[in-house]
Amino acid sequence: MFMTLAGAMRHGGAGAVARGNDPAGQVHGICTTGANLEEDIFNLVAHNHYERVPNYRNLSDAEEVALRERGMNRVTDTCIPEEEAMRRIERQVLKLWQKADQENSGTSRTNSCTS
Repeated sequence: MFMTLAGAMRHGGAGAVARGNDPAGQVHGICTTGANLEEDIFNLVAHNHYERVPNYRNLSDAEEVALRERGMNRVTDTCIPEEEAMRRIERQVLKLWQKADQENSGTSRTNSCTS
């Protein structure tokens, strides 16, 4: 049996629910989004800079804006620091992307963005 779930597994506890609802071991695979992988990579490089927001359900608009202006991207009760996590990864991926583009510049390819 193969189970398909929408959204990240960890935040809603869907992983535990899926495991708990398969006592006979009949689910052989679970298909879900890559959100967990993305978050795990960010957490790997920036976990010391994450912030918890225990009262996230009660934040005012001004408090939400203040978090955003500090570069903190809130995901429910956790703020992921944009510069320490996302931009740090982005800089490395961009280098790899540019290198691959340079290496492939001699090959024929179609660019749908040009006229």
